[in-house]
Amino acid sequence: RCTRAKSGVRTLGFPDRVTFEALQNARERAGQAEFHLAYRDRAGIEATVSQGVRRFGVRVARYRGRAKVALQELSAATAMNMVRATQWLAGERPESTYRTQFARLQPAH
Repeated sequence: RCTRAKSGVRTLGFPDRVTFEALQNARERAGQAEFHLAYRDRAGIEATVSQGVRRFGVRVARYRGRAKVALQELSAATAMNMVRATQWLAGERPESTYRTQFARLQPAH
């Protein structure tokens, strides 16, 4: 009764015991050093996918047909490699983690 939603209602649910224990085990595993070593590769892949989506629009195909879509993918990958190579030659190195604009304003220690 306390919500003003036009449709649907709020519900509170509790996961079953198996789901809860699996989640607890996953959280415990995520705190270990081995997990961080294994996740480094995935973090790099996620960064590449994110760059492709945000800068080159690879999420949506602009064309119809397998050959044209494949050409678009190859063009986007080539452009991404060229941008990265240009940045590397200019001395720009990727940051190890994302920093917000506010954090970038703070002086380095």
